[in-house]
Amino acid sequence: MHVVSLIGEQPIPCLMILRFLKPKGFTLVCSDFTRGVAQRLKKIVKANEKFLIEVSPYQLGEIRQEIFTHVRNLTDKEVTFDLTGGTKVMAFAAYDVARSLRASAYYLRSQRENVLFKYTFSKTGVIEERLDVSPDLFTLHDYLSVYLDEFKITGPCKSSPGREFEIAVREAMESTVDEIEAGVRGVGGQLDLDLAFRLGNLVGVAEVKTGKKGDEKDALEQLKSATNPKFLGTFTKPFLIIDHAWGPKQRNLQELAEAWDITVIELPSYREKGNISREDWEKLRSKISEILKGG
Repeated sequence: MHVVSLIGEQPIPCLMILRFLKPKGFTLVCSDFTRGVAQRLKKIVKANEKFLIEVSPYQLGEIRQEIFTHVRNLTDKEVTFDLTGGTKVMAFAAYDVARSLRASAYYLRSQRENVLFKYTFSKTGVIEERLDVSPDLFTLHDYLSVYLDEFKITGPCKSSPGREFEIAVREAMESTVDEIEAGVRGVGGQLDLDLAFRLGNLVGVAEVKTGKKGDEKDALEQLKSATNPKFLGTFTKPFLIIDHAWGPKQRNLQELAEAWDITVIELPSYREKGNISREDWEKLRSKISEILKGG
């Protein structure tokens, strides 16, 4: 099988479909704007044949002709299409090629749950199937690699009391998530996160702050920046985890977190007792699980 995938800003749906189908070869159709995304995907996904085609994203006729010609020249004649990414014009063009060749096509819906739709073209029309995707199609390292050219895992912060709280939070989360790493640093210093973690096919990032640092705007701004399409993308769920409860004085921060879709988890037992209580431990685990399972 050879998969022709349309590449948009967010590479995760494409990565998931390629990992799910396990083709012998694939072609990534990108624009000049998404060339970097396509190059990173091409690097990490294994296959015998890998191609990259760059098209003008809004020239329907040109896109169709380039895809059609490329597919005709492939040695593998079992070709299928991933229509999830790219521009709508790219999707129209690829759809028309798939229909004319009576090939199959896929589309991944990933807003709240990962559902893969398969469309098969025949003489009588289109046959639609819904497929459930497995929950472990990529690793945390894969996820970071398709968004970032270079990054380092540096471990917990070095200074107290932040280091101890960060370690306590990580230990509390380990049995809830599939993978977790402390200290994700983008080369060049543009990205600096305390925690990154994966549960199934969803990823979260967190800033973990104690004392006054938990009442500053900086942590929220860092999370907002991290989930920008330029860095870790809109599929990444941001969390701010603090060792105390916000009150009326932090109302402006609460409103900002809500506006930026950042989940704030308060663990006041740590400041009071120096450890995370059973109640706060359950709060942390349940909230992380709820958000990363599409809640």
